[in-house]
Amino acid sequence: MAIPYTIVKQKNPRNTNQTLYYPRAASNGVVELEEIIYKLEQMSTLSGADIEAVLYGLTDLAARELSNGKIVRFGRLGSFRITFEASASESKETISPDNIRKAKLRFQPHQRFKQMLSTVEFKEK
Repeated sequence: MAIPYTIVKQKNPRNTNQTLYYPRAASNGVVELEEIIYKLEQMSTLSGADIEAVLYGLTDLAARELSNGKIVRFGRLGSFRITFEASASESKETISPDNIRKAKLRFQPHQRFKQMLSTVEFKEK
């Protein structure tokens, strides 16, 4: 199966008199948590309620550990960490939490996902 894309028209940012066309990734649908739970239930001896409880517990625990400054690694899924945007200061002594503007959550996929990206195919939607 291939990943769909659409073609979009945009002005060239370097030359506004020129129009360029770019491929953009398009969704091929959404898989909701309930469907994932159902599919996992069919693949294992666990009940849907057990899978759901683990997933919700996992998200609660991950949020707690991230807020304590830890990187959270989910094995073959990947890892989450918090980064932030900050303003500079002219001296080390004047740096404080006030320099931090915006916290962000970053996901680093496992190598398995990176390998998948190198073999994926694309088709126009």
